[in-house]
Amino acid sequence: MGTNPLSSKRNNLWGVIRLTRPGNLAIATATMSALHWGWLDRWTRAPMGRESAVIVMTGMAVVVLLMAAGNLINAYFDVDEDRINRPDRAIVDRLVKRRVLILTHQVLNAFGLVLAGWLSYRTGNVMVFVVALLISFLLWRYSARWKGRPIVGNFVVAALLAAVPLWLLLIEWNAWPMALRPSLALGLGTFSFFALATGWMREMVKDALDINGDRAAGKNTWAVIHGPIPTRRRITQGIGVTLLLYILVLALLWPLTSPPELWGCSLPAVTLLLSGVSLWVGPKRWDRANALFKLTLVLGFIQSLWLPTI
Repeated sequence: MGTNPLSSKRNNLWGVIRLTRPGNLAIATATMSALHWGWLDRWTRAPMGRESAVIVMTGMAVVVLLMAAGNLINAYFDVDEDRINRPDRAIVDRLVKRRVLILTHQVLNAFGLVLAGWLSYRTGNVMVFVVALLISFLLWRYSARWKGRPIVGNFVVAALLAAVPLWLLLIEWNAWPMALRPSLALGLGTFSFFALATGWMREMVKDALDINGDRAAGKNTWAVIHGPIPTRRRITQGIGVTLLLYILVLALLWPLTSPPELWGCSLPAVTLLLSGVSLWVGPKRWDRANALFKLTLVLGFIQSLWLPTI
């Protein structure tokens, strides 16, 4: 007789690690690192002391723990859909027991909130803990209730993505010189807005990818209700508006004068445009668009390393 994979502690551990989506956690960490070391080092021109380093690293840990917990609870509620959409990658009840999944979620979530409470105390800002608690609630509520609702579920995930630069703004606000706070807040807020727009469109694409499983599970996403072609039209419209706003922001906030600056800050616009083109050309359009939207998000944050200061 064969051995039940669920009886293996190693399989349970490996399955839990996979379900936390380490790649996405690494992107979130890299995003905060690029924004902090790319912007603070160049804008404040002040060496980061030990206290500031501890705060930033703790803030990253809070984000990673809450995101990992959110990914686990999302997998817990998505068992049936994943068996249809991704049968080769559906590992809940195959490699990971559900009770292991829910217990690990609770532990990671609790640890993240404890760190957020400590961070709130060290920064003297109670909103740090309040925002962490809100993010934790939204991640759970999205998986349990809102994921199958058109527009709402997409917006919640995109808002959580956009919260990454705002989280950095929140935990470091008191450490910044008073004169630089408005421009830093404006810059990070701009990054947050475009992360929101790009993240929302990517979630629409992911809904189209998961349309069969979502329909079978009774979830009323935009793609399930309206179908693939109207979904493509809505995403294309969003890309057009986002590109126009991106050009406008670069012209008003970052007047780029040299060709290297112009090309360096145009990369996210190029990949965003390619995302729209890929939706209408060739097979596997949704997979390509999903990858290009993710690349757009990554390039958008990486460019903070060379984007001129406001």
